[in-house]
Amino acid sequence: MKKKGFTLIELLAVLVVLAILALITIPITIKMIKNAKENSYKRSIATYGRATENYLGRYLTEHDVDYKTIKLSDIEDEIEYSGNDVTCNSLSFQDNGNVVLRGCYVNNSKVYKYIDRNVVEDKYEVGDLITVNGIDFYVIAESGADKNYVTAITRSPLSNDDLRQYGAAGWANGMGQVTFRGFGYNSSLVRTVVDNWKDAQFETGELQEVDTYEARLITKEELEKLGYEREGTGEYDINYLLTDKVPKYIYDLSDMYSINSSACIWTINTRETSSGHGEIYCIKVDGSVIGADMFYYGGGIIRPVVNIKKDKIDS
Repeated sequence: MKKKGFTLIELLAVLVVLAILALITIPITIKMIKNAKENSYKRSIATYGRATENYLGRYLTEHDVDYKTIKLSDIEDEIEYSGNDVTCNSLSFQDNGNVVLRGCYVNNSKVYKYIDRNVVEDKYEVGDLITVNGIDFYVIAESGADKNYVTAITRSPLSNDDLRQYGAAGWANGMGQVTFRGFGYNSSLVRTVVDNWKDAQFETGELQEVDTYEARLITKEELEKLGYEREGTGEYDINYLLTDKVPKYIYDLSDMYSINSSACIWTINTRETSSGHGEIYCIKVDGSVIGADMFYYGGGIIRPVVNIKKDKIDS
């Protein structure tokens, strides 16, 4: 009896089925391997967190110190831990004394934090107050565990001395603002102030050794993401309306300074024009946004925006 083999069509059908199965199973397998690695990294961070707690328990019984003043750099070489190489950025404490480790990662894992004896993704939400080398910033863009940097705006505006030192023409007109007579909407001069501040702070000043990608002013796109509603479509008639969604820390500085109602927090368009029109907008201290030509003689407040690597954040 003659044996019958597979036809070409049958072989092709089998290959198609196998290809489909591969398309389905390979991504699932890759995801399972990735999840297994991340779970292993999280277990390592949890073990490291408990080892940190154990060492702190012994350390505090031997030293008469305020535990809230202890920095991770003071103790990390003494922590008894074996396993995957865990790196954490900062040590802090909850009100109940529980240890919090932030900016923790293993190899190229996501960034996690150890809190309440749990390991969770180390995310920064819009509105979080962070500190870098003693300078406070508000986070203005959500930064998930897949990002290694945070976009934030300084909590305090540059001081009068700062503004004069870094190139602002004019005279002091109250805490934290300068009246820019003859300044108007000269965007290049505003940028000069911010660039000079960055050079001083990030290279020789308080933010020395802090990695940053840029220093700039808040953009219109960021205003929209923070809750401002855009009005107008033309080149020169675009305005932004304050809504209940806009966080008060963007414009309300009354808890720190006494600033008159004409003061402005500067914003710069990404669009450039030869005339300069439309380049700079002003967030007034009441939260409203107006065009630059409306405050030619108004007071200017400058709050730089920076991208800071998470492993440089103190708390």
